[in-house]
Amino acid sequence: MTKNAAPPGPADATGLAPESQTVASSGQTAGRTSVTMLGALPPWRGVSFYTCRLLQALGSRPDVDMEFLDFASLYPPRLYPGGDPRDKTESAPTFSRVRVRRFLTWYNPLSWLWAGLTLKGDVVHAQWWSAVLAPVYLTVLALARLRGRRVVLTLHNIQPHESGRWQCWLNHALYRLAGHFIVHSQRNAEALVADYEPSADRVSVIPHGVPARGRANENAKRDARRELTLPRLGPVILAFGNIRRYKGLDVLLRSFRRLLDEGQEPTLAIVGQPWDSFEQYANLIDELDLGARVRTWLEYVPEEKVETFFVAADLAVLPYTRFDGQSGVAALAISFGLPLLVTDVGGLPDLVDDERVVVPPNDLEALANAMLAILKDGGLRLKLAADSKRRAGELDWGSIARQTVGVYQAMRS
Repeated sequence: MTKNAAPPGPADATGLAPESQTVASSGQTAGRTSVTMLGALPPWRGVSFYTCRLLQALGSRPDVDMEFLDFASLYPPRLYPGGDPRDKTESAPTFSRVRVRRFLTWYNPLSWLWAGLTLKGDVVHAQWWSAVLAPVYLTVLALARLRGRRVVLTLHNIQPHESGRWQCWLNHALYRLAGHFIVHSQRNAEALVADYEPSADRVSVIPHGVPARGRANENAKRDARRELTLPRLGPVILAFGNIRRYKGLDVLLRSFRRLLDEGQEPTLAIVGQPWDSFEQYANLIDELDLGARVRTWLEYVPEEKVETFFVAADLAVLPYTRFDGQSGVAALAISFGLPLLVTDVGGLPDLVDDERVVVPPNDLEALANAMLAILKDGGLRLKLAADSKRRAGELDWGSIARQTVGVYQAMRS
């Protein structure tokens, strides 16, 4: 669809128009729940990989008929601090039993109206993560409500990461359209009830799913380090994901200096697209004389390259200073059986079993001491790796889909 184009016509509703991809459509069947999901799929970045895995799991179930409303144009690159919102290395996924309609555009309100007027589901499930998309979501969900549809919102963060008054106001407006909410941790549920005051029985806690993976062996670690030109020997600490202020990279760098002062010789791998200038961190690396022990990959990492970094590492650290979601990076870490060290914010502590790897936010000494304990104690590292694999096994996407369908069925009753 091009700018100022007419809205999708009736052919789109049957999946025959170019901007609508229909993989399969079985229609509403007695005893099954008809669901329209609103969100983004690859090659869009953000929560698209979460959405894709959830949709794959839901599409394999016999008790739901799934339709997905995707974006042909998500938002302009200038509004995406991490660069282009589209991952050009990824292609659009296909599904065996899900009808995907890919025609929403950020600039064409007629596409928003068409989505709201033609969505098929009795239940509309929206994946919410970005205030930039609020006009689209408000339009589609308001029309869904006017048509008698039941609306479920999955909130990937309760408050915006870089919070502003207008963003909170948009959240308030959108949340008023939901009949039920899905969040990823009990803390998220408590924050939602406290901040926006829905009744607690309208909130379900369904954790972030984790993909099943095999355990990497020493040969795989060696090969990954060779590919990344990381030291063959010595521990590697991984800080992975978009570099944003709330993620506490400055705290990690100062704590890392303390490790070196204690005679440790780890390497810190900083991997991710900066959302602000990296200059402040580069200056800190120089100030702390960390250059010989810090390696940076300051770019978005395509899906096929992600594994290399996690396999090469010995410890993943999430030193977030504030957070009210459940991290996809943490889910990745435990899926690879990697020991995980987190701060006591949001849903991060839910993904670890040992209180020794949960530290207060902004506490340089506690973070340094925890990293030091993990690096010095091989037995502890093995335990934490086993904890990660066990926790990952409890968070498979089949279980997440089953719990999600339970919400749909409760909404219909």
